[in-house]
Amino acid sequence: MIADFPQLQLRIVAAVERDSRMIQAFQDGEDLHAKTARLVLNEERYNTNPKGARQTAKVINLGLCFGLGPKSFQGYALTEYGVELSLEEAKAYHTRFLSAYPGMHGSIIKPRPTLLTTCARV
Repeated sequence: MIADFPQLQLRIVAAVERDSRMIQAFQDGEDLHAKTARLVLNEERYNTNPKGARQTAKVINLGLCFGLGPKSFQGYALTEYGVELSLEEAKAYHTRFLSAYPGMHGSIIKPRPTLLTTCARV
């Protein structure tokens, strides 16, 4: 059996935080990373380089859903995915992510120990 654990973690976070846009994307079978690329990076960048934009969006989803601030997110993007971001870009993505997925505000501002424990057990 093959399992995509990061995708499963995102589903759990969406459900726990009750983010309606993210939940709807999963229910509709959308590619969440592609959706985030269009919403956070912008449609033009996504259309110009969908693979690169999707990779950056994957970093955004997996980094910001678990409470990383801009500086930590910048380091995470580089060390885990090789995506170089300036601190200004990291801040901008952080702000746009919250605008795109307002339900995630709780996990970013105040990470929940139960959320992290739940995802660690999955």
